[in-house]
Amino acid sequence: MKITNNYNMSAKELFNAKNGSVDIKSVLGVQLSAYAAAVAEDTNADGITENIFYIATDSGVIGGKAVAIVEAISDLCDFMADNEISKENPCTICFKSATSKAGRTFYTVEII
Repeated sequence: MKITNNYNMSAKELFNAKNGSVDIKSVLGVQLSAYAAAVAEDTNADGITENIFYIATDSGVIGGKAVAIVEAISDLCDFMADNEISKENPCTICFKSATSKAGRTFYTVEII
C-alpha cells in the first residue's frame, strides 16, 4: 500500500483500516466527527492498481473506492490542515449518495 495523500492518519490507523474499515453504506446521512483522511494506492487480486480513501471518524475509519470521494480527499486534507483538525478538534462530515444519469449510485462527502 502506497499513501498518496495523508492528513493526520497514523500508520496504525491505516493498517487497521486496510484490514477492516467501516463501509460507507452504513453511515450514509449520518453526521460524523472526522479528524484524519488519506488516500492509498493498492493492487487488487487482478493486479490492477486502485485508489482507496480512508477517513477517520468517531464511528471508526470509513473506507472505500468511491471515485468522487477519492478525488475530494486532497481538498478535505487541505481543509483539515487549514483548520487544525484533530481528535480534540474534529470537523463534521456527512456521506451522501446520489444516482447518475446512467443510473449508477455514487457517493460524496460533505463538510457540515
